[in-house]
Amino acid sequence: MMSHAVSSHRKTETKHQRLIAMLNGEIAALRNEVTALKTNARVNAENGRKFRDLVEGSNQGIMIHRNFNFIFMNSMFAEIYGYASIGEIMDKTSILNLVPEKTKQLFQQHLTNRLAGKPAASFYEYEGTKKDGTSIWLENVVRLIEWDGKPAVQTTVIDVTERKRAQLELQVSEARFRTYASIGADWMWETDDEDRFVYVSNSFFEKQGILPVDVIGKSRRSWISALDLTDQPEVWARHFKSVKSCEAFYDVEYRMISSNGSVRHITMSGVPITHKNGQFCGYRGTSRDITERFETERLKAEFVSTVSHELRTPLTTIKGSLGLIKGGAFGKIPEQIEPVVALADANTTRLVALVNDLLDLELMRKNDLSFHMSSVNMGNLIGDSVKLRQVDADDAGISLVICHNHSDLFVWGDQRRLQQVLLNLLSNAIKFSPSGSVVDIRLSKGKSRCRVQVTDRGVGISKHLHKTIFKQFTQADASDTRINGGTGIGLSIAKSIIEFHRGRIDFISNPGTGTEFFFELPLRGI
Repeated sequence: MMSHAVSSHRKTETKHQRLIAMLNGEIAALRNEVTALKTNARVNAENGRKFRDLVEGSNQGIMIHRNFNFIFMNSMFAEIYGYASIGEIMDKTSILNLVPEKTKQLFQQHLTNRLAGKPAASFYEYEGTKKDGTSIWLENVVRLIEWDGKPAVQTTVIDVTERKRAQLELQVSEARFRTYASIGADWMWETDDEDRFVYVSNSFFEKQGILPVDVIGKSRRSWISALDLTDQPEVWARHFKSVKSCEAFYDVEYRMISSNGSVRHITMSGVPITHKNGQFCGYRGTSRDITERFETERLKAEFVSTVSHELRTPLTTIKGSLGLIKGGAFGKIPEQIEPVVALADANTTRLVALVNDLLDLELMRKNDLSFHMSSVNMGNLIGDSVKLRQVDADDAGISLVICHNHSDLFVWGDQRRLQQVLLNLLSNAIKFSPSGSVVDIRLSKGKSRCRVQVTDRGVGISKHLHKTIFKQFTQADASDTRINGGTGIGLSIAKSIIEFHRGRIDFISNPGTGTEFFFELPLRGI
């Protein structure tokens, strides 16, 4: 009996142990499950934090809507639309309240197609309205997602207003450029880094009767007549050398054979084009057909040359004859005739001066103005020039005063041509000075140059003439009623003479206070 009781007790104890082991296993499993749940919760919380940081840290606006009603958005989306907080823009309820009517229609059409499985743009631009009422342009990326178990639309936007504005301005600028290019007297062109045409405006083809296929892709050199390349090899060698060095060029004239075989005269200017990295990539420039102007100038020059040569001999004869009469070679002149002879002599002198200026102008045009260089004493030059103009000054009641003259300043130049310049300046000063006033002539020395100044107390030169006074046929008083004579070419010739001597000529003037003309020349040996 006792053996049976012991055995029964042992069985009961084994059952209890098994039950405890089973409970311990379930407790361990439950503990593991709780640990896993805590871990998952931490991971989910961490992922949620990372998601919020990612969304809030984005420089793009992010918004989720269902049937256009807001579900979620980040702060950047609110900021793009000009709102201070997410809550403030959420009060608008729907994205449709933030866009103009035309954009609402665009949104609704895209959403209808997207929900129906039809093609719908997932990337496009649209116009929105900021809180303050101003328009903005946004670049939009759209995709369907699931949110809380239901379909929704995620939108990612960036503000492209500045880019859009720049594009619109560029379109306007391009339209303006095309208009000007089509109606302008000049035509525009562009070449690549091998000097081949990549663009020529339509006005060129219309005016010259040439097809684009005959120009685009061809070298610029091929459009320059062989006449020029042969007649002026050194000029064109310098031009192409400068082009090879990527230098700008201006008003280069050349001849071109048109489609009908006629020779056209063209002027051309161009500037180099470079990439952002500074690499040369071609030229951009303008050209103009100057054939008519060239022919007009040629005919005018021929006319002036012919008239001048035809007038020079008879005028010289008349001048000589009047000189003989005034000198008493034919007996004493009756008193009542003396003023007439004096007037005829003075006017003949003016005509001779005019003819000489016109002939010099023609020589300048041909680059044939002659110079005979030697050492020139500038002090003596001034003294001699003043003596030659003294009679004119006395007749006009003007005093010519030499101030601070030097007798030891020498330049290397053509004495006759330099005196021609000074006589012209003195003549102008006398003509435009009031009677009883003084004209100062001053010679001064600089470090390497000397300076000659002629200062009058006349009416001065109007400011609108300051840029043109040294151009041909420019008159300080160009009216039909002007008192003082002159051709308007003396200063143009003077400028050419001084520049030939490596000097410069200019003036300082204010209306009513007089004028100071001056020129500077390198001292001899400099």
